Amino acid sequence: MSPSALCFRAVAGAILYALASSSVSGQSATTDPVGFYTLPATGGADNVLSVPLHRDAVFVGTIASFTANTLSVAAGAGSPGWTPNQFTYAAGTQPETYLAEVTSGNLRGTFYKITANGANALTLDTEGDDLTSHPLGALQANDSVRVRPYWRIRDIFEANGTPLIEARPAGFRAKDDIIIPSFGSGATQTPATIIHFFNGWKASRTVSTDVRDFPLQPNTSIILRRRNPNPLNLVNLGNVAMTRNVSYVPGGDGATPNATYLALAHAAPVTLDASGLYNPANPAASVIKPSTADQEGLRQDELLEFDNAAPGFNKAPSAIYYYKAGEGWKNTGGALVGATKLLEPGKGYVIRKLASNPGVDWVKDPNY
Repeated sequence: MSPSALCFRAVAGAILYALASSSVSGQSATTDPVGFYTLPATGGADNVLSVPLHRDAVFVGTIASFTANTLSVAAGAGSPGWTPNQFTYAAGTQPETYLAEVTSGNLRGTFYKITANGANALTLDTEGDDLTSHPLGALQANDSVRVRPYWRIRDIFEANGTPLIEARPAGFRAKDDIIIPSFGSGATQTPATIIHFFNGWKASRTVSTDVRDFPLQPNTSIILRRRNPNPLNLVNLGNVAMTRNVSYVPGGDGATPNATYLALAHAAPVTLDASGLYNPANPAASVIKPSTADQEGLRQDELLEFDNAAPGFNKAPSAIYYYKAGEGWKNTGGALVGATKLLEPGKGYVIRKLASNPGVDWVKDPNY
């Protein structure tokens, strides 16, 4: 099958139809193109999926000043005049969770959850990053920033208020599940969350609370455990990322290896060679550390792919890729695949890092 045919099948329904100038709260800005993706899910199977598009920005402005985890923001020459904590989730009154994304300068493509805000200030959960001393360089005054909401469970898995997955007839009778994999490593690792529908959206650890507003982390993947035997198509309507993206990939904790479910941030397939997962100019800082051996158990970091079209649960990877020093990207059959293997939007992948390999930022520019 040709790459173009593969791309078309993988992203069937992707249509870009607008690139317009519009005004969001703050200042006039050029919006990202809008499109939609159809995400097919196989019945009777685990489907590793991702959300390839993002939501509209509600504010675009510039950074006036900053600290390690806060931003003072300008809207043109003035203050945005925000209501205190309007970007902070509050059950029953404010159903959105928001992030701030830097879109120019050294830190363009980085994004952080907003935990509080004032009239012109944002407090961010930087997860240990220091905005004044970041591996990619320091933030600068007049760098641009935008605020946009996360996708939520209900945005992806509901249509007109009705769940798209099969609901449970009783709380203990398993039907379709949405599995949010764990993220991080060591003491900072978040546990996996399993979400189902029974008299509302319920999570494995909070069955008395509706979690319809559960935020889905950008650039990560989820598992739709479709117990119903019939296939299901999910439609993601949103904006196409047009700027560089930076996604943190956790490493091992020194004693235990780590596996992280990740996804493409951009809405077009990309070859392994062009993915940014391996940087030939700086192998030590690459997401995938180069291997010097081909044998299982002797390889360094690996990229795992899953076949969503195959039936079954807890499926083994359908393919494993690694970077061989001096040779390039290879599969476990020994073939060189860097120029031909495509990573596809809408799918999810696992990066498996050795215990001794630390976390690192995956920096990727759009390939369109």
